Amino acid sequence: EVEEFWTGDHRMDGVCILYGRNVAEGARLQDASIYDVVPTILYLMDEPLPCYLDGRVLSEAIDPLLWKAHPVTYDDSTVSLTSRVGDDVLSAREQEVLEERLRGLGYIE
Repeated sequence: EVEEFWTGDHRMDGVCILYGRNVAEGARLQDASIYDVVPTILYLMDEPLPCYLDGRVLSEAIDPLLWKAHPVTYDDSTVSLTSRVGDDVLSAREQEVLEERLRGLGYIE
């Protein structure tokens, strides 16, 4: 019988591996964040980035020829969730609980 059940773990450090024809060979990612994954994938898919998106394209991981020829584009027509449904997506108490949980996991200070 298992007395303690491990459900997972969260760490600020991790591993990011990119592979493909438009990825710079041997690139080292410095100060990369989980937030940078989506913008980088969208860029590599030749899609515009929503203006509200957190993170950045990991330019150091992109083939320099592609990076020079194709700048990042943004989609000004995209809106954030809060601008679609209003600022009251979460109540003040729900926001407080969410921030407390994220703080406990080390995502925010």
